[in-house]
Amino acid sequence: MALSLTAEQKNISSLFYNEDQYIIPEFQRPYCWTYDTCYQLYTDIMTYYYAQEDFFVGNIVMARSDDHQNKPQIVDGQQRMITLWLWMKSLTLLVPAMGKLKEGVSLQTWDEDEHDVSKVKSSVIDSSDPEQMDSIWKMDAVQVEELLSQNQKKIESQVLRNFLDIYSWLKDSFTYVAEEEKRKFIKFFIYKVYLLPIELRGKTEDEANERALMIFETINNRGQNLEDADIFKAKLYNKAVSVGKKTDFLNRWIRIKDECESLDITIEDLFKYYSHILRGKKGITTFETSLRDFFTKGPNAPIIVSDYERVTDELAHVLDVLQIINEDAEKISDLGMWLKILKMYSNKFPMFAIVSYLYKYGKDEEYVEFLKLLTRVCYSYGPSTTVKFTIYNIIADIFSEVIKKKKSVDYFMPNLESLNTRYHLKKGLFLLTYYIVVKQPVIGTPSVVKILRPGKTTNVDETIRNLIFQLGNFFIIDKVGDTVENDYNRLFFDFKYKNIKCGDDLLSMVKERTQKLLPILYDFLADKQ
Repeated sequence: MALSLTAEQKNISSLFYNEDQYIIPEFQRPYCWTYDTCYQLYTDIMTYYYAQEDFFVGNIVMARSDDHQNKPQIVDGQQRMITLWLWMKSLTLLVPAMGKLKEGVSLQTWDEDEHDVSKVKSSVIDSSDPEQMDSIWKMDAVQVEELLSQNQKKIESQVLRNFLDIYSWLKDSFTYVAEEEKRKFIKFFIYKVYLLPIELRGKTEDEANERALMIFETINNRGQNLEDADIFKAKLYNKAVSVGKKTDFLNRWIRIKDECESLDITIEDLFKYYSHILRGKKGITTFETSLRDFFTKGPNAPIIVSDYERVTDELAHVLDVLQIINEDAEKISDLGMWLKILKMYSNKFPMFAIVSYLYKYGKDEEYVEFLKLLTRVCYSYGPSTTVKFTIYNIIADIFSEVIKKKKSVDYFMPNLESLNTRYHLKKGLFLLTYYIVVKQPVIGTPSVVKILRPGKTTNVDETIRNLIFQLGNFFIIDKVGDTVENDYNRLFFDFKYKNIKCGDDLLSMVKERTQKLLPILYDFLADKQ
């Protein structure tokens, strides 16, 4: 596909004072520049103004089609375009005498029913940006001042918060400044602040977007800080557009995004889980590549070979699985307890295996036994990330259906001597031992604390230091800070939490408790129970 591409550095005047209305397309991410990013731009512009040097803001990638000649879509660079538009709007309110400024905020139209429109318009459908930008465009100075008098912490819209900040910064800068100086600064802003628009053309809007998205990906694969999810969204969107199902894809993506937020995970997290499922199906047990490379590079990359419906359907399935895991982990049950223990592990690799199992089999009658196997393997291995290669094998065995024929010792044999030194797993190991002994689930998130717990270990006696992280030095407390009254805490150590004193008898009891607990833990991990 031949590209029709133009790129020429342009100042604010050239971009904002023309017949174009810039459209932020539906598939774009919501506006997300933070206070710090906006303030950095403010200080940069002011610094260059006082130095009287030209200032370059960055690139933008636009798609311009023959059927919408004067409505180019901003495929990349929407954050800086919107922010600069907020600057223009602020300046029109702060220096109303310069009537020409309004032409950079609003576009006069030839439509008899519509006098003017906003120069920059958001069509992003999974955010409030369109409504908020329209509201800002219509605001007068009185309305802005009224908003500034209110508690801005209650404002959820990022674009509105940034607008109020920019307005305030410029207002402060103009305090006690003569009108001529204001005009001087504004001329600098519109004539000496530059962007580099990269424009891709096509006969139709879809064709222009397809070409722009290709350039967008190329630019952002060269070190720009763009999230993987943005690349995946753009590629899937392009696939949907090619078969005339743009709206269907956008609705699917909104649901995926909303469910990720409800589960408190990112879309990148979701694709990470999905990648392990796809690797398992193919029996891949080698090193992982980056998410972007895995999903988009090579002839067999999932987003390249699959249609958008299959990818989004399978992502939705993963989300259903994650929801099931979260709900089960809160239950006061055998299942909930094993999930709690695995969630206390030092990394997410066990979760990748759990998601893969549920994706393949659902909550079948062997699910709990699988969780026990996974617990044995991971806690035997220790906190090292090298456990990942064993997890890769387990996931591959899930999809080859041989997992149900294997035992934990097929993957790893625990070492009794090493169990007492796994500091990073100490709470998980203790909770595991607790459950082995008591066989009763705990309510909520268990609180595991030390018996011997000096504030600093550097000046502690060597004997005590060696005992601090041993298994027998932990117990469970309830929400009010007292010991949980059950057989486990009484089994080896009869005390009240508030009356603990560090004496020889206590040290001996911690040692004795450790000696009794370790074999119990080992027998479980070695599958001898």
